[in-house]
Amino acid sequence: MEVKKIQSFREQLTRLLSKYCDESTRKNIDSTLNIIRGSEKDLMAQAKKDSESEQNLVEESFIYQIIADCQLGLPKKEYLGLVTEIANLCSDFGEFATAEALYGTTIESASDGDRYLNQAAEALLQRAGILLRQARWDAAKADIKESRRLFARAKNDIGIGKNENTLGIFAAQRGDTKESVAHFKKAASLFEKTKQTDSASTAHMNLGIVATMRGKFDEALAAFKRALTEFENAGDVPRLAELHHNVGMLFLARADMDSALGQFDESLNYSNQIHYEDLIGMASLGKATAFARKKDFALAQLFGNKALLIFRKLSAHLSIADTYKVKGIIQRELKHYDAAELYLNTSISINQGYNSTLNLGEAYLEIGLVYTASGDKKKAKQVFQKSLKFFQQVGAKHNIDQVKGHLNTLNT
Repeated sequence: MEVKKIQSFREQLTRLLSKYCDESTRKNIDSTLNIIRGSEKDLMAQAKKDSESEQNLVEESFIYQIIADCQLGLPKKEYLGLVTEIANLCSDFGEFATAEALYGTTIESASDGDRYLNQAAEALLQRAGILLRQARWDAAKADIKESRRLFARAKNDIGIGKNENTLGIFAAQRGDTKESVAHFKKAASLFEKTKQTDSASTAHMNLGIVATMRGKFDEALAAFKRALTEFENAGDVPRLAELHHNVGMLFLARADMDSALGQFDESLNYSNQIHYEDLIGMASLGKATAFARKKDFALAQLFGNKALLIFRKLSAHLSIADTYKVKGIIQRELKHYDAAELYLNTSISINQGYNSTLNLGEAYLEIGLVYTASGDKKKAKQVFQKSLKFFQQVGAKHNIDQVKGHLNTLNT
């Protein structure tokens, strides 16, 4: 475990405690934890073992012990807020299992009546975010639906806006771009109505992502520029990490690899500052893709392996499939066609398991290029037709034109 990562996590955890606990409570917690740390370090020294090598971030920071102590001393509303924010912190640092468990704690604790509707709804929505990252569609949908019901009962327009934003993410990841646009626009409208400018900017950034998916590149860039100004003014490091990654994906789609690499480096710069594991993986995968397109296969492999290590830890199944797609591209360009076919079929198999429409279109496109390069025109036509079907479902105009171009070439 990186010492800097643990230190950063503890610092942010301390700030959360300062937000919810008075000075006396914080001092008592610190005193008890210092006793525990000293005692356990001595015991591990007697056992001639390095205690830090045996622990993970959660145990090193004594999260559950802190929560148990705060449950005894905090009013319930503040306790629920603290647990949810600690869960958010765990999620940002890639501790998804712990975050999911803590959201469950909030949901269960807030279920005794109407006083804590907002707290339960927020935890449900945040848990849905983790479930979406892991392509656990049914569970995510159930959490989103229940969150919406609770926010509506509480007459919380900001919460409903957050819910619309998450519904947009859900629809986009399932390939329904028209529905996702409708949800993101509703979210932006609600956030603007309630003067939540940061959240409105996030909704506009998400509209930019969908525009990129649909090949509307000028529209996407305008949406990203609109969000960038707000995020920079607010100094919102997590959102800046996300935005630069998304701009990088836009440049990838436009085949501007150098600009894409610059944006992914910006994303990594912000992500590393806050140890944002998910974005570190995504930006690394973006760099792997750009280097593969530039035919720098050594760097493509290096960043692909880095991304895969993170995605395995996070159980980010669709991102794992994307990484295998990039590995397939590398092997194809090295003219190792059997190896390329194996990697791409692995990507297709994973994406089929999670019904990922856009990713299937991309993987079939890449394997079509394998068959084209190896001289198997019949197979190439078959998989290009499959790719075209999936891109048409998404409305990905740029990709549709790309596949039609390959089919036209094969038919001449």
